[in-house]
This record gives sequence, structure tokens and C-alpha cells, in this order.
Amino acid sequence: MKITMFGTLPPLKGNAYYCWHLSDALAKKIDVEFFSFSKLYPEFLYPGGTQDKDDAFVARDTEKLKIHRTISIYNPLTWLRAGSRASGELVHAQFWSLPVVPVWLAAFNRLKRRKKKILLTVHNLVQHESTFYEDFLVKRLIAQADEFVVHAAKNVAEMESLFGVPQERVHHIPMGPHGVLSENGTTALTPEQARQALGIDADARVLLFFGNIREYKGVDDFIRTIALLKEKYDGKITGLIAGQPWKNAQELDQIIREHGVSDNVVTHLKYIPAGELRTYFTATDVVLLPYKKMDGQTGVGNVALDYHKPMVVTEVGGLPELVLEKDCIVPPNRPDRLAEQTLKILTDAALAERLAQDSKKLVQSNSWEAISEKTIAVYRAMLASA
Repeated sequence: MKITMFGTLPPLKGNAYYCWHLSDALAKKIDVEFFSFSKLYPEFLYPGGTQDKDDAFVARDTEKLKIHRTISIYNPLTWLRAGSRASGELVHAQFWSLPVVPVWLAAFNRLKRRKKKILLTVHNLVQHESTFYEDFLVKRLIAQADEFVVHAAKNVAEMESLFGVPQERVHHIPMGPHGVLSENGTTALTPEQARQALGIDADARVLLFFGNIREYKGVDDFIRTIALLKEKYDGKITGLIAGQPWKNAQELDQIIREHGVSDNVVTHLKYIPAGELRTYFTATDVVLLPYKKMDGQTGVGNVALDYHKPMVVTEVGGLPELVLEKDCIVPPNRPDRLAEQTLKILTDAALAERLAQDSKKLVQSNSWEAISEKTIAVYRAMLASA
């Protein structure tokens, strides 16, 4: 079997590391042709830039994976060529962000003329910030695909309620662990060494907020949680905020000062390259995902799983699927509940270890080997019905 995938690969960003893991796993079993972007959306649309500056993490051809970096967001002819040149038995496209919608619409038009089956992975059913016109374009894109992959179980029914897609055409396949492929064999790093590298006291208990800092992710609730724990925890608490602010970073500084936690919060307000993930997650005791809204999954949570970290998540989208302990799922907009559960983890070593083992179990059950098998099963069923 040979399939064509549309998406993006390192060193570009977007959902590049998901695509890298998936295509690498698939290429161990079938032939994969990957059409990636040579140039992604303009820098002003993506604070922090569109390219990972760590050149060690660049996807390359393998025996069964052939990469074509030929799609330019600025050149509609390349959109059409991708649809014309796709040689797989079916096309599996990734939809993660509004700027790629016109690209895929143009490519899908050519694919439909060639009677190619299209599988579309919908990473975000509802876009984080969108207009009526952009929502209209998303609905047009959905209408062009034959079947769909979603990452949260609840998304199967939501595809029907939002877009009228029958549930039998929607397949729930987890996102998969997001550790970096080329970390295997690297030198061991202790939490104390990682904290020292990040400017954090070695004896501090570290809570991590990671990823692009956008309003819906609840960084304000993270800061309020740190303020509550500062009063309740008998020890040194450090909240580590690591990521690129989507808006003015001064607003974040103001919230930190207002809650009196300037000495308890360390900020690394920049895009964190893939090669530095290990340092941030090794330094961390608990990862917090205080999202206010979310309909799908998050790459941050799947990175945390790969590093076997305890997590406390809010009950939005697919976040509850990242933990096995129900007490680690709290309502959104409730920093008091976040603080309460986090305090339990910090003061109960047995609980913290059990949660770390839960993360390890989820990595094993949602391995890329298992994900590739589920994905290939969808391919086979689609081709059999052609």
C-alpha cells in the first residue's frame, strides 16, 4: 500500500512533530509520500516564527518515506500541483490551522477530479480565534473529505452536530506521545541539573505551564494556582511558564505582580525548540493544563505523557483522556480546585508515583505502533469501499 500525506514536517512548526511521528510509524509498514510546506504562513500570523531553529530535528527521507517540500503558502500553483501529483492510493491530509484551508481546498479540488479518496485529520473542530467567513471555509473543507480522524472521543459526535458528518465516517485515534524521536541515547539528565539550567532552585517543587501562551489556555489560572499553593504548601513552589506569548508579555507580568508571586514564577517567554523539551519536562514535578476551552487534544499533554509526568487537567475537550485518575480532572476556571489536587500530589509521594505510572501506561496503550495500525486499518477500509 502507498498513501500520500499532506501536512508539515520539521524544521517547520505547525503540527510538524505529530506528522513526523505518524509518518515515521506508518513508513515502517507501508509506503508514504509526504507533501510538506517549503514556506508556511507569514511570521506575523504566528508569534515566535514558523520554523524550529534546532537544525537537529529535521525530517528526512527513509526507505519507505519520500518527502516533497514543495507547497508554498504564497504560491497557489503549488497547492494545485500537490493535488495533481499525489500518487498514493488515497490522500491523508492534516488540518490544524485556518491558513491552510485555502491550500487544501485547492488541492482537494484536483484530488476529487482524479477520484482520489481523502482522509482528513481534524485537530481542532472549533478554531481558537475565527470569523464567520473562516468558519464557512472550514465547513467547505470538511465537505470535501470522505472520512475523518479526530483525537478526542467526544469529537466523533461533535463532527455530526457541527458539520453533519455521520459518525460512521469519523474515527477516533489518539494523538500519540510527543517526545522527540532523536532523543534516544542522549546523556541522562537529573531534575536538579535541569532546574539549574533553567535558573530554578534545585530543591524547589516545579509546576509547568508549557506552550504558546494564549488566552484560552488559562495561564492566569495557572498563576492564581501558584498564589494559592504559596500559602498552603510547606516548601518552595516554583511555577515555570515556558512558551511564546501570543499577545503583549507585559499583561502576563502584571498578573504575576498582582498575585504577589514574582518570587515564585520563572518565565521563559520564547518558543522552546524541540531539543530543549527534555530540560523543561525533566525539571518538572507536575504539569498543569488549566485550559478554559478546548475541543480536541493538545500536544503539550502528549509531551508530558512521554516524559511520564503527573498532570492535572481541566474538564474540556479531550484533556480528560490524558489522565487515568479522575481526581486529576477539575472544572475550568477553578484555580482553587487546581491548587487542591496539585497539593495532594506534592505531599503524597505514592500518589505522584502512581500518576507517573499512569502516564507511562497511556504512552504504551497509545503508542505510535498502535496508532499506525489503527490508521492503516482506516486506509484499508476506505480503499475496500472505493
